[in-house]
Amino acid sequence: MIYNEEFETLPREALEALQLKRLQQVAERLYHTVGFYKKSFDQAGVSPNRLKSLDDLKRFPFTTKQDLRENYPFGLFAAPMTSVVRLHASSGTTGASTVVGYIESASGVSAGGRTGLTAVVVGLLFLATLFVASEWVFIFTRPSFLQTVSFLEKTTAFLSMAGLLILFCFLTLSLLLLPGWFIKKAGFRK
Repeated sequence: MIYNEEFETLPREALEALQLKRLQQVAERLYHTVGFYKKSFDQAGVSPNRLKSLDDLKRFPFTTKQDLRENYPFGLFAAPMTSVVRLHASSGTTGASTVVGYIESASGVSAGGRTGLTAVVVGLLFLATLFVASEWVFIFTRPSFLQTVSFLEKTTAFLSMAGLLILFCFLTLSLLLLPGWFIKKAGFRK
């Protein structure tokens, strides 16, 4: 399945040119905003302006897990903490914890995926549906309900529960799919 046809079907030369351009932008930003990378690049004898081809990448130092631990918690962040919208951290079971921060992208969607609010709303809808479904199962299985309620009332109650489950599925899909559709329609993302 193709997500972004324009970029995913680029000819090899155009793809490599785009990769190089973006790599140069990242290297430039890191060099000028994160002291660790400036020091690391200088020690390796490289600088962002020496990145002329993708093959030049092999001369640049790689960031190791130990580097993440030694610069804990926010020493490798290239953005100010005021622009960080989400943090992920490891448990630190094999040493110091490692932290990754996400900033708001130009399209308004967090780099870490769906915003936390969407996850909370979907979770609450799911819990509400489970609660209502469990209550109905409790009611349906009570002997007094089974003996005193007509077939039509049982059928109506069952269809109501099925309708609620369908509504949950619809709301969940809407919350997961519509933000991406809107962003694409508004022209933020192709």
